[in-house]
Amino acid sequence: MSSPTTVDEQRPNQSERRSKQRSRCRELLSDHLRSQLGIDIPPAEVRMRPRKEDGYRWSVLPQKEYLFEKNLSKLSTGMYTQIIQGIGVFFEALPKEHSTVEANNEPSTIENSGEPHHSQSPCTQARKLINVEVPEANFMAHITQLQHEVTSLQAQVCQWQSSAQKESSQRAKLEADLKKAKSIFIHLRRESTELRKECQKAKKQSSQLKVKADAWDQDVRQLVTITHRLAAVSGTQPFVVPSEGFASVEGPASEDALDI
Repeated sequence: MSSPTTVDEQRPNQSERRSKQRSRCRELLSDHLRSQLGIDIPPAEVRMRPRKEDGYRWSVLPQKEYLFEKNLSKLSTGMYTQIIQGIGVFFEALPKEHSTVEANNEPSTIENSGEPHHSQSPCTQARKLINVEVPEANFMAHITQLQHEVTSLQAQVCQWQSSAQKESSQRAKLEADLKKAKSIFIHLRRESTELRKECQKAKKQSSQLKVKADAWDQDVRQLVTITHRLAAVSGTQPFVVPSEGFASVEGPASEDALDI
């Protein structure tokens, strides 16, 4: 059964992990300076607090400035991890204005990285400025641009919300008008049905009245006929019923016309 790891055994492992993370952090920062500004600085000479003659500076979001308050060699493993993850995210390298870098044969004063310093030629030790110029859109400018875009999007959202509310109000009004029109249509259809029934009833009554009128006309004609006969007998002028309807006055009927 293996014995538990003691504190003394854990310290070399933690120190080794910290050293590896520090070396990786320096290499990535050196690559960032080269790609961002064209400055060739060896990883061991990268500074968190650059000097005036270093030719670069760090642009950092306020909430992450604490990572740049100490020398790179004095940071913890967790801080190295944050710096590695934050390159180009919450900080970036910017050129220093009117900065000059000269090569000399003696080693420059750099942060104590805890790593051996290899002898290098003067050209290698010197920091080389290659095409150093202010980027068209640096890190902070990009953030400002994004903020403007967010503000513009918020204004568009407000405009869309206003348009949506207006369209919703218009839709509600149209739905109310449609509901009212449907109610009127149902009422008119009900009235039309009732009128149709009344027309059918009136038509039926009209037919019945026509039958009664025809019967009355026959009765009247028979009465007129009888009247004619009586008139012929008495010598008075009878009423004559034309084909259109009731009688008109005619002259005395001849006795030959009477058939009693």
